[in-house]
Amino acid sequence: MIHDYSGVKFFSETDLSCGYHLQTAVEILENFNPEKEYTEINEVIELYNIKKYFDSGVTLTAWDEATIQKYKDICKKFSKPIGIFFSNINSSNINAFFNSLDFQYVEDFWEIFANNKVYNNITPQYFAMFLQEIKPILHYMLNQKELVVFYNKELTEYIKEEPENAEIIIDYFLAAHEKERKKVYFPTDFTWKEQEKLIYQYIESDSVNPNYLGLLENSQSCSEFPITDKMRLEAKRRNVEYCNKLFSDNSGIFYETEVIFKKIDEPEMDCELEGRTSRFVYSRNWIKNNLDYNTLLNNFIHLFGYTDLSMRCSFVSIPSKLGIFERSLGIKGKKYYPIGTFFNIRNIQTSLQMSGYINELKENGIQLEDVFKWFFETYLDEEFGIKDFRYNTPSPNITSLEKCKLIASEIDGVLKQYNLYCEDGKIDRELFEMSSKHVIFSDVKSLNDKKYAYSNSNELEVEQHYLFSDQSTLYYTPRTECKYQSFAEVLLNEEMTFDDYADYQKRSLEWLIERKTIFKSDDGILSLNLKKHRILKDLFDKGVVCLNYLNFLNDTISDLHEAGDLEFSSTLFSKPEQDYLNFVLNKSEFSNGYDLRNKYLHNTHSLETTIHERDYIELLKIMVLVIIKINEEFCLKYATKFNLK
Repeated sequence: MIHDYSGVKFFSETDLSCGYHLQTAVEILENFNPEKEYTEINEVIELYNIKKYFDSGVTLTAWDEATIQKYKDICKKFSKPIGIFFSNINSSNINAFFNSLDFQYVEDFWEIFANNKVYNNITPQYFAMFLQEIKPILHYMLNQKELVVFYNKELTEYIKEEPENAEIIIDYFLAAHEKERKKVYFPTDFTWKEQEKLIYQYIESDSVNPNYLGLLENSQSCSEFPITDKMRLEAKRRNVEYCNKLFSDNSGIFYETEVIFKKIDEPEMDCELEGRTSRFVYSRNWIKNNLDYNTLLNNFIHLFGYTDLSMRCSFVSIPSKLGIFERSLGIKGKKYYPIGTFFNIRNIQTSLQMSGYINELKENGIQLEDVFKWFFETYLDEEFGIKDFRYNTPSPNITSLEKCKLIASEIDGVLKQYNLYCEDGKIDRELFEMSSKHVIFSDVKSLNDKKYAYSNSNELEVEQHYLFSDQSTLYYTPRTECKYQSFAEVLLNEEMTFDDYADYQKRSLEWLIERKTIFKSDDGILSLNLKKHRILKDLFDKGVVCLNYLNFLNDTISDLHEAGDLEFSSTLFSKPEQDYLNFVLNKSEFSNGYDLRNKYLHNTHSLETTIHERDYIELLKIMVLVIIKINEEFCLKYATKFNLK
């Protein structure tokens, strides 16, 4: 197989290479001779790719209608030489043709092979010899149903020979892909029993890939791919073994986070950055001098930053926080919660904050869950007249395991009580005791109408990309180069004109002007629509707009809603928060979740005390988030400003 035939290749109608390949195709179209006898396989497959461009409707803007029609008519004549050439492929010459094939045309080869029923020219016995001698890429063959059916037995044996072929099975059934993939057809002789055997061989093999082991460990079972607990365990153990060996020399990139409580007077957090080490320093004296329960809870907002000032959780995963390599590289499951470096670092930081904080409170004779009890049973009554909330606190000397079990059930309990209050304006204890269902976070209501707004159109998503992504085609100009992080930053800091941008960028600019996302003055100066910019920035950075804090943008928000660009919802938690809670507490949405609630309620937790202690910290974080969100509800409904007192 060669790699030096630089012919026309069709990837997709949206691929950036379309213009280049269509320009290359012009010479072939202009000089095409339907009577030519082709002997070079790559030339024939190149015709097939040119025809794909015109079948998909992709053309060059420089071509007029007459030129386009002319080329379409020429392409219609390509089928004959393609068919003639492939009809002559048989047992005696397939090896030679395949060896002379350029690598970029392998997929096309099997596609034409199946469409033209070339398999009728090659006996199953000889095809088996071809597989053994050439060792072709299996994946492209499995995309062709007729080929798989015809060579059922031969392909089954070929798949079973190499444990690494298990990756095709795992990838097809368990992995997520941004672009739609072609269907994979497995031979009927390759039964699930045979597939399972191959997967176990793969797990034990030296060619194992930890990404695929992760898919086996964390993906949900389905009828097409029934993953057993034993298979998960074997994949998990092999993954640990592989990674320990891989990083035995401490290679890789390390990030370090330190949270320190010192005897200093200033209450503000002091953040220091040294290389990949983040150090957060808090005042032990200030905490000791401000032990009222109001302040102790407010510290999670104003000192530790568990939420922003619109009460959005700060340690959820947001797509905009994923780096370009985190978004595009690696193998991810179909139902994976998106975890990136930012998410990991932020969660480590907040967990260390919680761990250090509960130790500081213990030094002052306070148990954090007593503060939780005060919030539900005392504060809500005194501040809002809301009675009958109950919260059960752990005894001081119980184990971390028992604490995890208790707080996991209390999270459900307080949310059910809150939901009852939303429905009836009171908490009927007998009605509460009738319910045994788990809480579904998306069903927990808000006391406030139109609490959140989300993007509801592809156009709004594209606008966010153009304005804020460092992958935007508008991000770079020769004058500003890479001085700023986004197109929006360029317009906020520089006086840019329409003519500062290249021709290929102007089409996008014109679209944004038409959408009233940016403005162009009579002299060509570009500027942002600042009201719309604020809304789009919130959506990009946080995934949600909190409407109660943006009253000054009501007109713009209403316009976007009426145009179908925004949708409203009225729930306690925003969608990013709902996703985070489902990720940590259960596996209803995400197969790679921690599943803490189910593990502790169903007694399938680890026996290691250190894991119980870690999980308890995570559950405390969630209870703090629940308290902040419930307090926000009552403050917005009944008070003039947000405050715990």
